[in-house]
Amino acid sequence: MASGKTYRRGLKPAEVTISPAQFIAEGYAERIQRSECSVRLVYDLKDVRPTAKAGVYELVFAAGNTTLVDGRTRLVVDAPTKPFVRQRISPFGSTPPSPPAPPPVESSEPAAINLKQETLRVKAARRLARKRGLPATATYRDWKAAIKYFKGCCAVCQQPLNPPTLDHWIPMAQGGGTTPDNILPLCLDCNNHKHEQPGSAWLLEQYGPVRGGQMHLQILKYFDYARRRQEQLLKTKTRKDDRDEQLPQN
Repeated sequence: MASGKTYRRGLKPAEVTISPAQFIAEGYAERIQRSECSVRLVYDLKDVRPTAKAGVYELVFAAGNTTLVDGRTRLVVDAPTKPFVRQRISPFGSTPPSPPAPPPVESSEPAAINLKQETLRVKAARRLARKRGLPATATYRDWKAAIKYFKGCCAVCQQPLNPPTLDHWIPMAQGGGTTPDNILPLCLDCNNHKHEQPGSAWLLEQYGPVRGGQMHLQILKYFDYARRRQEQLLKTKTRKDDRDEQLPQN
């Protein structure tokens, strides 16, 4: 008599590389809604839409923000041919497989800031700037203010920082120091894509002149805020030093 403890597995997910046009034509948006597939490297992707300009597509994310890409962009999709579940074969006939477990819900909230880790991150950036003879005036408080200004999200793509990475908007190779008006919190993907390119040129290349220009203006607005904050702190420190000098000596 056959045992009732025989098992078999479904097929593993197949990795498929597609273009934005194939994403639309083959209905991958509906598959993502049914949790039948996922897109690597593009987190929380919800849909791909064509634009009025030929060869340009709009990536729509779950948070509502969008990004323009060209038709040469490639999306790596995990598309399973069968549910990857452990299926039991009964000796008295086939039994339907148990339904697959729902996908884990990823929190869109930014992770809590690790004080020790972020302090070491700023110290390492300052040490590297001093080694190259560049300004190194940014402190942990400046870095914390930058993360708070962007609400714990990437300054470019607005995705939660899990974990944050410190980026020099003007690279150190081009004379950019570790100063409050040159450091930005970026997610790991944006920091890797930017690498050692100047921030303004990278935005225009990555997002085009319209959206890239708008994002650059927002970042310049933050840098202006960082400079005004630094000036205010220096004035406060100067007034405190003046008060200490005026104290009568016993």
